[in-house]
Amino acid sequence: DSPGVYSKQAQQKQPLGTHVKIIVLAHRNQLQRARHTHSNAPGADFWRRVDRPGNTWKTDDLVTAQTDDAMDVDNGASLADYSESRHTAAPPLIVNCHMQHDWRRLLFGGPGVDTKGRIRHVQGALAMAQPGQAIILKGADWSDLTFQQKITSLQERKRYESNGQTCYLPDHVQFYRASVGKGELASLYEASVERVTTPPEKSIVVNPCTLREWLNPAMINEAGYSVLNTALENQIQSGATVTVTSSLSEPLWFMLLNRLQAIGHSMGQKPKIFLAHAEGQPEQLRLSENSPTDVQQKIFRHPAVHAATYSDETQISEWVQTRETSPLVIRVTDQTHLGQLFDDLHVRSERTPHFGRNATQFQQALQQGREVVILGLEKNPELQQALESLCCNPPSVMVNGSLLKYPKARLCLLWPQSKRCTSLLWKEAIQSAEPLPEADMWRSAARRHGIDRDQIPKTVLNKIYEIYGNIPKDIIQTIGALPVLTNGGLDNLIV
Repeated sequence: DSPGVYSKQAQQKQPLGTHVKIIVLAHRNQLQRARHTHSNAPGADFWRRVDRPGNTWKTDDLVTAQTDDAMDVDNGASLADYSESRHTAAPPLIVNCHMQHDWRRLLFGGPGVDTKGRIRHVQGALAMAQPGQAIILKGADWSDLTFQQKITSLQERKRYESNGQTCYLPDHVQFYRASVGKGELASLYEASVERVTTPPEKSIVVNPCTLREWLNPAMINEAGYSVLNTALENQIQSGATVTVTSSLSEPLWFMLLNRLQAIGHSMGQKPKIFLAHAEGQPEQLRLSENSPTDVQQKIFRHPAVHAATYSDETQISEWVQTRETSPLVIRVTDQTHLGQLFDDLHVRSERTPHFGRNATQFQQALQQGREVVILGLEKNPELQQALESLCCNPPSVMVNGSLLKYPKARLCLLWPQSKRCTSLLWKEAIQSAEPLPEADMWRSAARRHGIDRDQIPKTVLNKIYEIYGNIPKDIIQTIGALPVLTNGGLDNLIV
């Protein structure tokens, strides 16, 4: 009988795919040799652990993968503060936890891309530890309970998992903690970037959402292969200015400035930074001082991007009917994410590191210049930030490590008048928005029920309300007032 896999959906046995290879062993000792022979071929387990941009595996979902059995945690109090007076056999190994967003990748390593663009396991900081060395965890977030537990495990068990293998710490390794200096962030800022107060012609929109995309070590190129992400470097070299559009936390500033400093060293000059949003930034940076120019100017107006406000959703359907050409209406919910709107990225081949893309209707409309109407964006603050760069000139979006530009884009954001916008760029568009015209309740009801407007006895209904309005108030209090005639009430009368 040929080997296969039973499919519950098809209720029958199906043959194995061509990517599956069966090896028959005569003895268990041959297993190690077989593993070594095929060690260069990435398998399904490898792909499950690949931290590719835009994937559905969130870091929080992988907590259990690196977590041992539960044990007491102590907020790092068991670690002594490191001082230069301590003498060790080797120079201390400083792990700058505040410079990286993923401490697991920093300590244990993980899938990544090397300098030649090849996808492979990249070693973590612990792999470089030497016997008797002091390992200094600088700027670590000790409020992270999982991080506390892992460090406690390392001290007690002296082992960890990396690339699917059990690794052991060298003998007599000691962990220490070190805090970030009070002026370190300000010094890094001064050394890394040049602040400008004139609105840039070409912007790199940075906020807590887009920063993850810009700093991701890997990107998916046009051919579908995972390569080294150089999008930020390329944009800065082309003259673009890093534009901060919302407040960033101190850890995010450290990560951004660390990357910009490296880019500045390779270019020979500091990257430029513009603060469109100076409020709420770390106090030690003092960015809110002398920055009225940054905030007061409107800098992100594109003629093809506008907004309109509404008070009742019935206005929307009637307004759409009046458009010269039928627009593409995108309705956003609080669960909508960027990967649903762009690229629809998926693994095409597990044998070779290859991804596939499907252009969504949203992308096709942006490329072709068809008008796109966006609804419900007020329900998704994160997506507001992810789409902020659509307000720039030219409209663009950072997706899977690539900056997708849409010079023909025509966008209309429909925003409820009762809601507040948290995104600076979309807020600018909303401030100059015009309200949608009031909906004709009678025409809308006729369209919903597929009847002619003249078939609705509008005059009779209005006369009933007029007569009822002339009834004395003491009688009205006894019998009750007529309900306000709304779309829902009119639908009930028609039915």
